[in-house]
Amino acid sequence: MPILKDVLQQDLWVVFCGTAPAKASAKAGAYYAHPGNRFWSTLHEIGLTPRRLDPQECWDLNALGLGLTDLAKHRVGVDSELRMEDFDVRALESKLRRYRPRILAFTSKHAARQYFGRNADFGLQAQRFGDTRLFVLNSTSGRATGHWKGARHWHALAQLVKGARAAEAAVRIRDALPQEAETLAAIALEAKAHWGYSAEALRKWRKQLTVTPGQLRRYAVQVAQVGEELAGFVMLCREGTRFQLRHLWVRPAFMGRGIGAMLLRRALQVAQTAGARSVEVESDPNAAGFYARQGGKRRGAVPAPLPDEPKRVLPRFVFRTR
Repeated sequence: MPILKDVLQQDLWVVFCGTAPAKASAKAGAYYAHPGNRFWSTLHEIGLTPRRLDPQECWDLNALGLGLTDLAKHRVGVDSELRMEDFDVRALESKLRRYRPRILAFTSKHAARQYFGRNADFGLQAQRFGDTRLFVLNSTSGRATGHWKGARHWHALAQLVKGARAAEAAVRIRDALPQEAETLAAIALEAKAHWGYSAEALRKWRKQLTVTPGQLRRYAVQVAQVGEELAGFVMLCREGTRFQLRHLWVRPAFMGRGIGAMLLRRALQVAQTAGARSVEVESDPNAAGFYARQGGKRRGAVPAPLPDEPKRVLPRFVFRTR
């Protein structure tokens, strides 16, 4: 059993990751419980909690879009007492794959070093895990008081969260309506044209494009709406125990806003709720990099079923949901 259970759920804004619980936290049965630790006061200072929470309230953090975990779940002690084999990076990445938080924030450079296998500067990292951004914070531990130089990096994290919240608030993800089938087909064609398909290929492809009112009733189809415009859509199909992402398209005018990632995240949430252990995607070749960045595992390729130009294969990706 872990010393402290994870405080995790789907769709969190930030998951804070430390090394291991200190003795005071293990004794209290709560994260960052030592009176000299600045963690809870700093969360309030940067505006991620409405007041300074008590460590025993750590189990309620999910309601604020925040989560907690450690790299060493089965050991107690300060960093100097921990061994390399205590840190389980693979287990952490399995949690990221399952819960897909927007940001994973390491609460010390030592925790970040165990994950990256190297030293890392404070702040937002260039490296990601799937769609999860990685951030390194300075330690709030009482043992690090001599190195504490304020909450500048914590404030930077809060600004990143606020900006991401504002961007997502402008995008509404909802169920598609049957009467929107033609609009969704047009979005797919517009996206295909953006990637350089010829007019002849698009004409042939349009004849076989399967976005119908019947499918919108049968399958889980979500649209991204920005203002009064539809910016993109995703179609999740289920055949028996197999879940497949059949379409995910974003209009060119709305690319670069993270809408594709939002749609993918919603589709994986829907699949997980329906009991799926994984979701397969036969990707357009132009989107292969996107699915790889979102954490999909490449599993070969299949021949393109539609009249693409030139003739090509579709890379296959698998997303684990459990």
